[in-house]
Amino acid sequence: MFSFQVSTGFGLESLARAEMEALGVKVLSVANGAVFAEGNARDLAKMQLWLRTAERVYLVLSRFAAQDFDDLFEGMTAIAWEDIIPGDAAIGVACGLAGNAAITSARSAQSIGKRAIIDRLRAYSGREFFPESGEAYRVMLDIAAGSVAVLLDSCGDGLHRRGYRLEPGAAPLRETTAAAMIMLADWKSEQEIVWDPFCGSGTIAIEAAMREADIAPGLMRYFSSEYWSFLDHAIFENERLEARARAEAGAARPAAIIRASDISAEAISIADSNIRRAGVGGRIRLFKADARSLAQPDKSALFLTNPPYGERLGDEEETAENLSGFFDSLEQFRVPWRAALLSPERDLARLGITKRYGKNRKLYNGKLRVWLYFFGGE
Repeated sequence: MFSFQVSTGFGLESLARAEMEALGVKVLSVANGAVFAEGNARDLAKMQLWLRTAERVYLVLSRFAAQDFDDLFEGMTAIAWEDIIPGDAAIGVACGLAGNAAITSARSAQSIGKRAIIDRLRAYSGREFFPESGEAYRVMLDIAAGSVAVLLDSCGDGLHRRGYRLEPGAAPLRETTAAAMIMLADWKSEQEIVWDPFCGSGTIAIEAAMREADIAPGLMRYFSSEYWSFLDHAIFENERLEARARAEAGAARPAAIIRASDISAEAISIADSNIRRAGVGGRIRLFKADARSLAQPDKSALFLTNPPYGERLGDEEETAENLSGFFDSLEQFRVPWRAALLSPERDLARLGITKRYGKNRKLYNGKLRVWLYFFGGE
């Protein structure tokens, strides 16, 4: 049985928790930017393959009190590294310091942490030299007031790296944030078209199509834990085979209506490449269009978008003109519509948006604080 710490963007903790519980993972607690759980290697494989809103899954190796570097060294050498890390492992140590941490130098903590690991391996192996030519084992020291959590990163690249977006486009939306937008907007795929009128690299449409077709977000990539010597590799391969079978079954189902449009021909080209790479080309209608003059859909629609606001792309005057025209276009529709719009701006009037929103939710796109605003649906 393992203890897990699953990291998320701030504001996405509850979504990640719900996803974990849906996978059958036992959730213990939730904190800012993290969900704590316990389970086995199969649970680890499922989380890596299927979590859409989480950033990383860590194994919690130890938690101990530490007021200084001596305490850190002793706590690290007490861990049975010889049972975890092989002699040829490429060992990386990173460090995160809370504002109230008693230890204040991340660089020194990393150095001392790695020295403790090597000293423990030397003591138990009798070897003096460790070539670090093998698989990567990345250790994270999460240091807060008087305590240290020692975590082993199971992912390698963050979980938002799905593998389909080799061409991110300008000012890309993080895949995990796009997945969260779809969940928070509560898209009803049987009743509504979902449409991103400022699609950029196509991330929102791709995440919607992958979810609707039951494609695991981690299916196109591999994870560090699949190469760890203390885990059974067959567990990961079996979960991957099951995920492939689900994707094949999903591909055979009728597709929901997903549209992605942009005024930029370059954006359309990038989105097209990403959509094809994700394997959802037949599930998204991609086309060039001006968001200020959209054609009315023939059924209820959810407009879900991360528009090119001034802080992100272009100037504020152009942004205001685009968004004002977009909402003017929506107001002409005779079919019911809803919209969810992501922006770092608190004063939407500066973006040319005069329509009142119903509610909003604070999120983070990477390190950028943003709000998801909901309109329509009255």
